[in-house]
Amino acid sequence: MLMFTGHDTTRERMQAAFDEKRVVIATINNDPRSDNREGLPDTHAYTVLGFDPAADTVELRNPHAKNEHDGPDGQPLDGKEDGKFTLSMEEFNRLFSNVAYGGAPFASKE
Repeated sequence: MLMFTGHDTTRERMQAAFDEKRVVIATINNDPRSDNREGLPDTHAYTVLGFDPAADTVELRNPHAKNEHDGPDGQPLDGKEDGKFTLSMEEFNRLFSNVAYGGAPFASKE
């Protein structure tokens, strides 16, 4: 079962999901004619790898290992086209349409 939230509760729900070792996924569902995606493909899902409440940032990963948030020059902000990138919570809320939280904890590697 997935649970969706609005931007006003994203921080709280995301932190709870990571504390409980649940999967978090974010999706983009913009108008495909829009050019305001900053390098991110439309109608696509990303794995949320982490949330840093102190820095108010979200770490994401494209499962295709490419297409990440671009800078003004059209290149990945971190200089690596590996699908992993970090956004401020403000950017995350602006660019992503939905956040889904898995109901069951994911398996720990420990």
